[in-house]
Amino acid sequence: MKKFFVNIICMFVPFKKPRHKLRNMLLADKIELSLVRVMKTSCLLPAPSEAHKAVGVLRDIQLANLKILSTVDEVCAKLGVDYWLDSGTALGAVRHGGFIPWDDDIDIGMLRDDFEEFVEKFNNVNTDTDLMAYYHVCKAGRIIKIIHKELPLWVDIFMFDYYTKKTNDLEKVELTKLIKNISNKKYSKREPVVCDRSLIDASSKPTIIYTPEWDSNLFHMLAFDWETIFPLSTIEFEGMKFRCPADMDTYLTFLYRDYMSYPNYFHIHNDLGKLSVLDIVKLKKFIKK
Repeated sequence: MKKFFVNIICMFVPFKKPRHKLRNMLLADKIELSLVRVMKTSCLLPAPSEAHKAVGVLRDIQLANLKILSTVDEVCAKLGVDYWLDSGTALGAVRHGGFIPWDDDIDIGMLRDDFEEFVEKFNNVNTDTDLMAYYHVCKAGRIIKIIHKELPLWVDIFMFDYYTKKTNDLEKVELTKLIKNISNKKYSKREPVVCDRSLIDASSKPTIIYTPEWDSNLFHMLAFDWETIFPLSTIEFEGMKFRCPADMDTYLTFLYRDYMSYPNYFHIHNDLGKLSVLDIVKLKKFIKK
């Protein structure tokens, strides 16, 4: 597993000699710097648009999840349901034109009314028998997962909601604090930001918020002007078009602040070493079907 991560690090180094030197240093445990620090101090960090694609099994997982996203997109079109690329997937679309090279799942957002009915509707409309939707509840909260029934593949759907009115910048900061405070509670004790939904008038184009249904403390801001998200636009992701927020620059700045910079660490959800040979064969067949 260590060699795998070392290879991931080294694939960002464009020149052969520095790449081999860095690889040998990492394998020999001679340095204890984070990935980004190593690259920046070596002046070897590529521009985001020049970052390499993932390779091997990680790339296969990405392409398989892309296939699931395509199915979700088709089902949403049939149902007239709005969704948009969210968090790391939205970031990857802008910064890399597709997956962040070390990412291996897909995130999308959906408004509460569609979210609460989507599992049943997806399972009724979807024709791919390898896939199913369910509400996933854990310590972090509740989301929808569209999963492959036999392989570690999934699309995560996060819930958004209307607030009761338009808000100014200061109010958005206070709303974000409130949402984070609620999401820090046990899931069973979290309450909606707007308990009386009769106060919501969607026609007034109110502020859109992440709900406390999921722990979103990773992000800087969790409240957005209506015009930041709607009307939805489209963006290219791995050569395909998917729906996205109207103002991606503002959206990603609210989430990540300096979103074109690389993070201090890279995270892969799957333990690729646990995939069996048979799993990898199934993965490749799913991509091609």
